Amino acid sequence: MKIKVKLYATLRQYVPSSADLLVREEGWEVADGTTLGEVVRMVNLPDGLRLLTLLNGAHCNDQGRILKDGDALLLYPLMAGG
Repeated sequence: MKIKVKLYATLRQYVPSSADLLVREEGWEVADGTTLGEVVRMVNLPDGLRLLTLLNGAHCNDQGRILKDGDALLLYPLMAGG
């Protein structure tokens, strides 16, 4: 199945240059039954990194959530400031 994955801000530094698949408009091929957490691990983000995760435009923290064909996953780093 195909999903779309986009990384924003400082997260892009963790993606190897060979992972251009992540930004292609046609999507990224993953196995049926792939979870949100598995995709996060596939893009080699550091363990413990705090993320804002949007799945199809809605906040989703469920790392066990099984993705469906056509899903769009957007990952943002959590930032503090004020």
